[in-house]
Amino acid sequence: MTTKTIAITGATGQFGAIALNLLKAKHANVIALVRNPAKISDVEARKFDYSKTEGQVEALQGVDTLILVSSNEIGQRFVQHNNVIEAAKKAGVKHIIYTSLLGATNDNTVKSLAGEYVETEAALKASGIIYTILRNGWYTENYTASIPAALANNAFYGSAKNGKISSVLRAELAEAAVNVALGEGHENQTYELAGSTSWTLADLAAEISKQ
Repeated sequence: MTTKTIAITGATGQFGAIALNLLKAKHANVIALVRNPAKISDVEARKFDYSKTEGQVEALQGVDTLILVSSNEIGQRFVQHNNVIEAAKKAGVKHIIYTSLLGATNDNTVKSLAGEYVETEAALKASGIIYTILRNGWYTENYTASIPAALANNAFYGSAKNGKISSVLRAELAEAAVNVALGEGHENQTYELAGSTSWTLADLAAEISKQ
């Protein structure tokens, strides 16, 4: 079992909480970086806010590997991520694992969504810190969350027409981040992560009806 110290941002969020629990289950030396440390009781928790540079360097002291979970504040992501990268550099963090966007640099990716991820990737590469970029696909939960409304309205609404969706469970992507944090040989690598099967919204509607 690794002796390195692993910290994870947004450790009480949907993705971060899963990754934190996986790390605890593997008895990793983990630090939860959260806005409200009182919400964490069973591992070390440090106060940390993407937007507030004060205290970030101190919160990252002694951290070997940082899982940087992407912020959910559209339009503020790059500034927030860059804050964390700069603080990590000052604190001596050796490795940053960043959750980016599937196909972030592809020509067919929505630029308004991908831009902040691409900027963060560039800042991470320029930082001099060892990095691993996990370009995560669309969460399956983004669609299953609409099932109650579909049942209430007797219709599943979407705008993908016959486009194929290779979604992936949030827990699977969190497991990938944990495996990279605990594993070896992922230095300065970029991984595109998506589901192994693809489906259309019509397929999803049919499956909801079947169930």
